[in-house]
Amino acid sequence: MGLTLVEVLVAMAITAVAVLAALQLLQATGSSLRASQLRFLALACLDSEIVRLQIDPTQMTALPRSLACRQGGAVFRIDLRLLPTPHPNFRRLEADAYWLPVSSGDATGAGQVTSAAPEWMGQRVYFRSVGF
Repeated sequence: MGLTLVEVLVAMAITAVAVLAALQLLQATGSSLRASQLRFLALACLDSEIVRLQIDPTQMTALPRSLACRQGGAVFRIDLRLLPTPHPNFRRLEADAYWLPVSSGDATGAGQVTSAAPEWMGQRVYFRSVGF
């Protein structure tokens, strides 16, 4: 009992579709993992900037401002804003993080920020008491 050419071709086509589906699943998982890692690093940048402002509240007079933060080989732009609240003794500090895509760079790993649009990664909000 042998296999015909059509049966072999059908089996190969089914196997090829299954392999392509598995590769697509692996690629989606990898990109999702990278996005999750970038979001974690961006939120770490935001948290460290908020702590820096808590330690030295005099820096809040220079808000709004933007600054760069490097974490885990990625570059993020941090935008800080101090906004009023309905209660006169509190201020709202908003911190947004944007991922700036970086080129692969040279052998030292020092890549340059590309001209691609920054991607929003997350926000932290902190309420600061004043006048107490």
